[in-house]
Amino acid sequence: MNPMNEVRDLCFIQAKHFLEESGEFYPFGAIMLENSEIKPLSASTGEEYPDSNILIQLLKKDISSRLNNGDIIAGGIGVDVFIKSSKDSSQISAIEVKVINKDGKSFAWYLPYIVQGKNIFYQDIIEEECNF
Repeated sequence: MNPMNEVRDLCFIQAKHFLEESGEFYPFGAIMLENSEIKPLSASTGEEYPDSNILIQLLKKDISSRLNNGDIIAGGIGVDVFIKSSKDSSQISAIEVKVINKDGKSFAWYLPYIVQGKNIFYQDIIEEECNF
């Protein structure tokens, strides 16, 4: 069991569900507790249409605090982003999942996708080390 991969996988499952149900999603998170239980995590500003950047900062702060307190062993954030296409310099939609563990190691995974009508086509996942 790799906590980072399990948190990542849950974030991708949630993000795909949000995309397939609503066509979009606000940033959200997931955490793994010391007992290996994985739980979803959300943030709110109290506004109907919150700024995604503020939600990301709230999620990062919550995850960092829980890591520092020893409450969790890993935490991640899922965000709908644009990345450069590997085929050309155009922008393509992607699910970004950043995960950090209790040792401070962090990775980002990107799952590019294309929406055609009511269908969503997912491409290969891109992985890279990152700063959480």
